[in-house]
Amino acid sequence: MIKHNEFFTISLAKAYSSQGHGKEALEIYRHLLQGSPEDQILKDAISELENAVHKDSDQALQKKTDLDSLFETWMEWILKYKVFMTLKRLKSQRKQK
Repeated sequence: MIKHNEFFTISLAKAYSSQGHGKEALEIYRHLLQGSPEDQILKDAISELENAVHKDSDQALQKKTDLDSLFETWMEWILKYKVFMTLKRLKSQRKQK
């Protein structure tokens, strides 16, 4: 959260947005909209950013889901390898007897 001040401008909001700080840009646009509630440019910018922030959240959730799946697969392979090594060791011990 950024501190509200009189230096908020559309240019500052665009700069935040272009640098990947969509939430901060939204905060500035919303602050500006309070002073100009009929400004369609601000409303459009807010709508566009809200969609982008929501999309980014969905992509982050998908990445987390992908990582969860990858971790599950990795753990399964580790367990299979452990079983394999145990069987290999037992087989080796059996041959020695």
